[in-house]
Amino acid sequence: MLVYILGFALPLEWIIALGVLFLVLVLIVIFLVLTRNPNPTPIDKRMILKVPIDEAGIIQRGKILQNVVRNDRDLVVTDPDLRDDDGNQLVEECSIENKVPFPATDETKSNVELWIGRVKGGVTEIVSASALMGNVPTRYDPVPADPKKLFRPLMPWGVHGSIEEIIGNKNFWAILVPTIIACLAVGHII
Repeated sequence: MLVYILGFALPLEWIIALGVLFLVLVLIVIFLVLTRNPNPTPIDKRMILKVPIDEAGIIQRGKILQNVVRNDRDLVVTDPDLRDDDGNQLVEECSIENKVPFPATDETKSNVELWIGRVKGGVTEIVSASALMGNVPTRYDPVPADPKKLFRPLMPWGVHGSIEEIIGNKNFWAILVPTIIACLAVGHII
């Protein structure tokens, strides 16, 4: 049976197959959204290593502080040595945008975020762990499943990214669309 859409005659089987394919893709996306881990690894402690650097660029003895609170874009550090003229406790806010902490565990197996702060001229600047380690890793919280293994044959050589990168990749569509068309054509002939 043929169905006419915009002047083109298309077999009904093709339209049904495309509808089923669309529903399967929507269900896969819904499944992936619902099964992803919304709660990353819980962090029990946040600490910062503040390393002062003098005018000559020499690293001085630093200190590790545990009174650290993280909000969306900043790290709020309470340093007991920072006080104003009246003796009130001061709080530092350090920007952590595009910064990665060192993930670690302590002797009690608690998860720890260890931030590195470079203190120069009285200002603390956070240094990304990925920059210190040669730009690896850029993501420290492991995903629950490795999505790269599922779609690896559809990715170009040497590039294996997330599902969003796979769907946005032209090679994925260059393989998928002709395969679907070939399957529909063979199904129509048989």
